[in-house]
Amino acid sequence: SLEISFSNACNMACRMCNAYLSSSWYDDAKALMGYQGPRRHFLDWDFTGWDLSRLGWLKILGGEPLYERKNLEFMQFLKEKNWLGNICLHLTTNTSVTLSAEWEEVIRCCKSAKIFCSIDGLGPVNEYLRHGADWQATEKVFAQFLELQNKCPSVELSVHTVVSVFNCLYLGQLEGWLNQVAPNQVNWNLDFLFEPRQMSLVGLPSLVKQDICQRLPEFSRREEVLRFLKVHEGSENPNYFLEFEEFNSRLDARRGQNWRDVFQEVPGSLLETPK
Repeated sequence: SLEISFSNACNMACRMCNAYLSSSWYDDAKALMGYQGPRRHFLDWDFTGWDLSRLGWLKILGGEPLYERKNLEFMQFLKEKNWLGNICLHLTTNTSVTLSAEWEEVIRCCKSAKIFCSIDGLGPVNEYLRHGADWQATEKVFAQFLELQNKCPSVELSVHTVVSVFNCLYLGQLEGWLNQVAPNQVNWNLDFLFEPRQMSLVGLPSLVKQDICQRLPEFSRREEVLRFLKVHEGSENPNYFLEFEEFNSRLDARRGQNWRDVFQEVPGSLLETPK
């Protein structure tokens, strides 16, 4: 098995990410957090001499894998060696980069391919959390991957959603959209955020967690969210609201955003934090 990332090149600065994993985070991290690392982390490996004839499982990471040309070159190298037919590919994408004919070809050549489309909400919810995203582009790219799955039995498509204090009350809306555009066609994975802790459900005061439990809409994964809150009901950060406001207000100011304009449904106490 092989898990590889050639670079952190990415066209988005997702709010839950950082400069080490996304080149688009660099300016914000330097200004707000004193980040002193490079904008891009790049591994200029010459893989043409690698013997991967026995490779059976490959996970490509980013940055955004479809945004880094080196990833495609690596996949084309494996294809030229006739090794892709042995490989189970795992690929996570932010669902913003158009699926090119070249990428589709190498994905089709794999023994199997599991594609994880990261989508955290509908429209402005996803655009806020995944800074740089455009919802129309997200819908278009997701439709491309859905079509690929329908044409190619070896491709399995999943939606990967990072659950935070911002979007926990919007998960039912996202499920409704999935049922509309891809009924019973894709898996849906919930990934509960731990860091940055200023966005995580973990450190919320118990009363706020109870508020979420009471207001959480009915949807198929509701019990999963309730279990997570139950497991972490005793994990409270006494400075949560101060840290939440400092982190998000400073980032909003740099990005010309305001979370209050997007999220009308959030745990009530967050709305009481100073503007």
